[in-house]
Amino acid sequence: MHTRQVENRELLLDLLSKELDKDEVSQYHARLAYVRLALAGLPVEELARLSDKSKPSINLWIRLFTKSGPDALMLHQGKHPKLNISQMEQIRYDINHVPADFGYSKSSWTGQLLSEHIRKMYDVSLHPRQCLRILSEFLAK
Repeated sequence: MHTRQVENRELLLDLLSKELDKDEVSQYHARLAYVRLALAGLPVEELARLSDKSKPSINLWIRLFTKSGPDALMLHQGKHPKLNISQMEQIRYDINHVPADFGYSKSSWTGQLLSEHIRKMYDVSLHPRQCLRILSEFLAK
């Protein structure tokens, strides 16, 4: 198998791994990609080497996918999230706009305001401190 020669190969591989592990959405998409490559015939050993994931993890993802479909590859650590992925993506979109765009009198997002916005939009109650974490995570990207 021919390996492409690239300067800073290890640095680039590390950068890609960090990006794929960045958040739940990218981890989910990475898992889908690994399963796809395995189903296309790439050996699990090779996937493990390339992805820096363990063979048991990749085998687990393949079993979960073939048994229960793509939703089984979503992260389910601890409590189940109150908001689904598409709702979180909408919130990411919302907080990249000023609150006035949604009829609020505040000039910037706060934990309390985002908590109220989420309750109004999705009928989901999140503590303002949790909303501050969401704000810091989404605004840092």
